[in-house]
Order: sequence, then C-alpha cells, then structure tokens
Amino acid sequence: MCRSWLVAPELRALVEAVGGLDAHHVGDPEALRAWSSTHLDTRSDAERRDAQAATIPSSMQAALIDAAHGLGLLATSDASTGSYQAIVILGGATTGNALRAELAARIAHRATGWTLVGLTSDRLLTAAEHQSDPDSENDRLEWANLLRQVRAHFGSLSPEIEKGVEGELVFTTVSQQKVRILIAPRDNLGHRPTTARQVDFFCRSTPTSDRGSVLLITNAIYAPYQFFAGAIGLLHNGSRRVELIGTDTKVDTTGDLIYQRIAQEIHSAILAATEVITAR
Repeated sequence: MCRSWLVAPELRALVEAVGGLDAHHVGDPEALRAWSSTHLDTRSDAERRDAQAATIPSSMQAALIDAAHGLGLLATSDASTGSYQAIVILGGATTGNALRAELAARIAHRATGWTLVGLTSDRLLTAAEHQSDPDSENDRLEWANLLRQVRAHFGSLSPEIEKGVEGELVFTTVSQQKVRILIAPRDNLGHRPTTARQVDFFCRSTPTSDRGSVLLITNAIYAPYQFFAGAIGLLHNGSRRVELIGTDTKVDTTGDLIYQRIAQEIHSAILAATEVITAR
C-alpha cells in the first residue's frame, strides 16, 4: 500500500510539475522525502493550525488539485461493512470534530457490535476555533469539544462510569452502546500527540480482542497520512481489519489556503509512508 501510493502516477505528475527531482528517483524514499521537505512543507514542525500562511506558485496549483483527487485527499470510499468492534473518531479542530462525529453517527446507525471511541487530546482550543464554532466557547479543550459533538450526534450519554485506564472517560448511549473518550498523553516536550502516538495509546488501552475490526474516521485531506501513520500501526499491533474513511474536503480556490493544506498533507503522507517502508 505504501509503495503503490508513493509511485502513483498522480504523485509522479506532481513531482514533474514542481520540478527539483529526477523522475527516476521518485521511488527513492530518501530522495522523495528531501524533495517534499523542500517543495511541499510549509509547517517547519509547527502545529497545523500554527503554520504561517504561504504563497503557493500558480504553476503548482492545478497539479496539487489533480494530485489531491488521485491520492485520496479530497474524498474517500464509504465504510465497506456493517460490523466493527471499534468506530474510532480521530479528534482534531472544532469543525473537524463536528463533521467526523456526524459521519460516525451515520455509520453507527447502520452498523452493529461497535464501541465508539473518541481518540483525542487535551489541547487548548484556539480563538479561531471558537470563532468558527461559537458553541465551543465553554469546551476549552479538544477532548471536551469532541465529547460535546458525540452527545450532539449520538444522543444523551450516561453519567461517566468507572474508567479502565488513565486518560479514559467511559459512557453508554441510551441504547447501551459503549462510548470511550481516550485522551492521549502529550509527548516529552509537551506537544499534542501525533496520530501514531494516539493510535499507540488506543492499542495499549484496548485489548486486542476488542479491536479486531476497526473503522477510523477523519477528514479526507488527512486520510493518506493518517492511514500510513495510524491504520498500519493497528495492523502491526494485532488488529485484523482496519478501514479509514473521511469527510469530503471542501475545495475553495479563491486563495492559497487550500493549496497550502494539500501540499502540506501530501508531504505528511510522504513522510509517514516512507517511514513505514524504511522501518521494515
């Protein structure tokens, strides 16, 4: 999966449009990482929401949209089955939490045997998030915002019941379906946990017997990165079947933001995919 994505014609076309890497080296993980860091990365290790606005050359813009279509950053397939042991919402910003919780509820309505998991963090919400979602003013933290969205889309939850691990809140729905909010710890530098660290926390907090089949829910623009950084980690840790689906990405080409976001997430996916390959 990683290698086929890295040699996809849409990624090769993007490399050729941007320049800076011989087409014969597209399959070289180190060369591709270096090219991507130079031409696609605008974060420089900052959190996504803290990245400075960047101007994307017009010569790259059409190639970025084409690549996003072909590489799975604009839309994903729907859930393929009606039975999952765990439906996992990958928490994020306020808008993302609302969209993902809504999608999770639609899937859960037609699925059976699931436990809902909100995999999130204790990140402080930003002023911009409160502005885009005024109802989030009292949430303060990412996990509280995700929990409110779960309540909004899944209905009333029981009072919190006894938790199994540190960083876990446990509830049940009116129909007695289990809901877990897992608040993954920060790293040693106090940064928000990455997708890989969140999935590792989920694996350590959940018996293998309860995560044999897992559906991960995100936004499509993050789908390739989170598949390589998260879904593959689940498979390596005992899950038998893992799917990842996402809400559609809204494409607004009136400014540079969508191009910057696409470039950044292709870069993140390249880093994650090449890391999987070189770790084997």
